[in-house]
Amino acid sequence: MDRYFTIIFTIFAVIAFWEGARYFFHLRKRRKIGTVISVNGTRGKSSVARLLCFALREGGLRVAAKTTGTIPQFLSADGTISEIARGTYPNINEQLMVVQRAALEKADVLVAECMAVEPNYQKVTEEKMLRSDIGIITNVRTDHREVMGSNREQIAEAMCSTIPARKIVFTAERDNFYIIDKNAARKRAKAVQCRPADSVTDEMMRPFHFLEQRENVALALDVCRYMGVSGKTALEGMYKTVPDPGVLSSVRIERHGKQFKFVNAFSANDPDSLALLWKEMSKKFLPGQKNFFIFNSRRDRPYRSVDTARIFSAFPVDIFIIIGEGGALFRRFLIKSGVRKDRVRHIGKASTWKVLKACFSEAGDRNFVFCAGNIKGKGLELFDRLRSLSAPGIKKGEA
Repeated sequence: MDRYFTIIFTIFAVIAFWEGARYFFHLRKRRKIGTVISVNGTRGKSSVARLLCFALREGGLRVAAKTTGTIPQFLSADGTISEIARGTYPNINEQLMVVQRAALEKADVLVAECMAVEPNYQKVTEEKMLRSDIGIITNVRTDHREVMGSNREQIAEAMCSTIPARKIVFTAERDNFYIIDKNAARKRAKAVQCRPADSVTDEMMRPFHFLEQRENVALALDVCRYMGVSGKTALEGMYKTVPDPGVLSSVRIERHGKQFKFVNAFSANDPDSLALLWKEMSKKFLPGQKNFFIFNSRRDRPYRSVDTARIFSAFPVDIFIIIGEGGALFRRFLIKSGVRKDRVRHIGKASTWKVLKACFSEAGDRNFVFCAGNIKGKGLELFDRLRSLSAPGIKKGEA
């Protein structure tokens, strides 16, 4: 019995020593990076991280970044971009690799997007792995209710686990800023609410070669100012940004004399953001156009399906097309919210061509197709197909 106990104790001792040594060397690598910026929030994390990466580079800093948007990518300090290989499921230990890689590249700054959703994992990522100097909470909107809370206040509290102790956190959040401010004070940190989105003028936005949100630009500008990079220099860098593959974009195609405008909003998958985007684009709706809503459903995001169905059931959508997995829930809540059954097409995991045919077969002369829900899987596949059908490609600077 004593022999078995000795063997088990030895195994645990070796594992503890190994993990302790690994963490010791991680902290050594972390100390080699001058500034770590962590980016959390409901929407715009990848966009803000990329904007900051290119803006701070323009200011003369050697910057590495990691984003987990459509595809997890590492933006090396030398300017190259590579995909991060993952196993079956994402693991927060990925952040250890990111710190190690940034240290090896002798980066002055690492901008790391938060990859955890569960609050306890967010806390571990901040306090044990990144130990950031600057925290960012882009905004607080209703999403991931399965793990983060049933309302915005609870979600805001969950996100505050990534506020760096005794440092500073920037946010574009307005309604729940008091929660962020309260949690920052508890950690002896300073909370800063960034400039209003409408302070970013049309002239400042015009040079972007992709569709970007003013709120994201405003937030990035304030962080750059804190880092000692002027607004003019920061904007010059932002205009050079290589956006996330799933960035908000639009594609125009013509089919049998009928005009189609497809909007890729798959990455803005929380209902609040989608509603804001729809309302903004509805200002440009043409008389007599036909409106389609393509929803790429995820079985593991039931609240997202329910909330989106309830909101968009009241919008002027002529035809709803449901793709992906678990779409029956979205269909049920659309009908429960008053949408007639004959306006809903549940296609599921059918081919992208069948999805497009569903639009083409019921199209009017002018058609607006709003695509949302989830970029991965059918979402990205659909827009890859649309790009191949569109002669002019993605339209610059409009949606």
